[in-house]
Amino acid sequence: MIVSAYLAMTLFFRMVGCLCPDFDYAMKFAATIITLFVLTSGYLIQWQSEQVWLRWIFYLNALGLGFAALMANEFGRINLTCEGASLIPYGPGYTDINHQVCTLAGSQAGNAQVSGRDYIQQGFTYAVGDLWRDWAIIVALVIGFLTANVFLGEYVKWGAGGKTITFFAKEDKERNKLNAALQEKRSNRKRGEDNDAGLSVESKAVLTWENLCYDVPVPSGQLRLLKDVFGYVKPGQLTALMGASGAGKTTLLDVLASRKNIGVIAGDRLVDGLPPGMDFRRGTSYAEQLDVHEATQTVREALRFSADLRQPYETPQSEKYQYVEEIIALLEMEDIADAIIGDPDAGLAVEQRKR
Repeated sequence: MIVSAYLAMTLFFRMVGCLCPDFDYAMKFAATIITLFVLTSGYLIQWQSEQVWLRWIFYLNALGLGFAALMANEFGRINLTCEGASLIPYGPGYTDINHQVCTLAGSQAGNAQVSGRDYIQQGFTYAVGDLWRDWAIIVALVIGFLTANVFLGEYVKWGAGGKTITFFAKEDKERNKLNAALQEKRSNRKRGEDNDAGLSVESKAVLTWENLCYDVPVPSGQLRLLKDVFGYVKPGQLTALMGASGAGKTTLLDVLASRKNIGVIAGDRLVDGLPPGMDFRRGTSYAEQLDVHEATQTVREALRFSADLRQPYETPQSEKYQYVEEIIALLEMEDIADAIIGDPDAGLAVEQRKR
């Protein structure tokens, strides 16, 4: 009974989570529902004392149904004995049970024994015969809430992809021409007809690091964040760096990308056996955990801005911008080329920002 009620309540709140667009709405809705469930469970306010128009909630309330079934299971097989102050009148000289009555619900005058069945029937309006009926309703609620979870999880997609809305810049002749070229390139790529690869990203360089250590200054001296770390990355392969929170994954990537400007870095970082120079930083891209994008720019504008700053001054602007179009096609961002970066609530999704 307890397990069934637990499953019903868990699935109910999962269903609430599927129906609500965000955590704030879910908390407000859940607080209201929990209050109604507690009030109609039959413990604080008994069934016979509830407002008639609230009683229907009891049959959707796994808390109340479970409480009723447990009460029926517990009190349906015992008798309660009244003594002392539980019998009235009470005091010196009142010793004849035939002239006393128990204060518990379901008691009868002249009898110190109270049937558990009568107690829950009169005090809570629970019947022992309804025990299996209440459990069957809980099982039906479990099945109903589970079905609703499956349906809502499949068809209700609040904020799918980590965003709610994306804004796009108004197209002009230049954007229309560029987007048309990108769509044509993507169609050719899907058909396997894109023989003109405008951008080559092949690399045969191997990145290795040996005895890598990183110390940062603290009030008590030096704190070592990385200690004798070894590793390598092969070209043309996707390498995942995994570890527990606080293990130093981000610190290691920052050190490898030469993004640390404090502390002491020791050990060897080698590209094909040689120390990396400025070409290494120019030829690699590092996506940090926190966004550093200008929210008012589009994807194409942000890439063009980066190209203007990173590529040599002698490079013609048309060539820089053509390189940007190749990057957009390479990262499969044709559909969001003119999307406003914005913020996570009204802008690009997290994975789109990482790209």
